[in-house]
Amino acid sequence: MRPHFYAIINQHAGNYRGREIWHKIQDYIIGLDIRLSVLISSYPGAPRDYAYDLASDLPDKKSNIVILAFGGDGTLH
Repeated sequence: MRPHFYAIINQHAGNYRGREIWHKIQDYIIGLDIRLSVLISSYPGAPRDYAYDLASDLPDKKSNIVILAFGGDGTLH
């Protein structure tokens, strides 16, 4: 089964560096032949909530879900 990528973009991280990084590579990533869902933060704490929701839906066994985090250290943590 092909992986399903989820890109979590914290657009406010590091003086908007998360958004800048995403803008630099989004065309490349979107142009790839992959399953991709993009989640852009709309409030503080949104990236954490997105990651929690995705993780809580994962089965206890191997999964085809890949989470990409765009933002600062807090986003990755």
